[in-house]
Amino acid sequence: MPIKVRANVVDLRSDTPQKDDVFFVDSNVWYWIGYTNASLSSNFNQSNDYPNYVGQALNEGSTLYKCTLSFAELAHSIERSERNIFNGSRKPPVSAKDFRHNYPIQRQAVITEIENSWTLVEDMTGENTIEVNLTDSAVQQSLARLKSEALDGYDAFMVEAIFAKKSINQVITDDSDFGQIAGITVFTANDKLVNAAKDQKKLLKR
Repeated sequence: MPIKVRANVVDLRSDTPQKDDVFFVDSNVWYWIGYTNASLSSNFNQSNDYPNYVGQALNEGSTLYKCTLSFAELAHSIERSERNIFNGSRKPPVSAKDFRHNYPIQRQAVITEIENSWTLVEDMTGENTIEVNLTDSAVQQSLARLKSEALDGYDAFMVEAIFAKKSINQVITDDSDFGQIAGITVFTANDKLVNAAKDQKKLLKR
């Protein structure tokens, strides 16, 4: 079923960041920028186009924002990837709990990757942080969004936090789910989203 595109969409592969751009950078982009083994579990465009675009944005003087909730999502993704690499052809594969508790060398490697990745995120964004306060009100707002848009829980909270910030409406992400969100501009190299946006006349060129 095609995505119902409500956001404006920009194909970042043919876009040049501008000095006055203010971007929220999604967790998946930080994963490809900061995690050493990201290229082992990503497509070519994911591990090249996004880091290149973010690098250009920094060179042009664009403003980049992180989200506190991205730390949890990034840490989870890195641990999962490291466990998949460790398991390889191992039979039976080691479970998430066993990997976390019974393999101290691998556990330290996971922590190092998480710490190094988040340090890079902080270096690129400085104090530009979107705080997510997981209040009951935030839960109810996110639940309402889940009922109308096919998002996961992380993204629902992040979208609510972005709108609360008011000064941010540009998102760099490979997640096509963000294409459903009216009121933002999604900068992406996701072909599925780019093609859907083109068909629905939501694709922009700057």
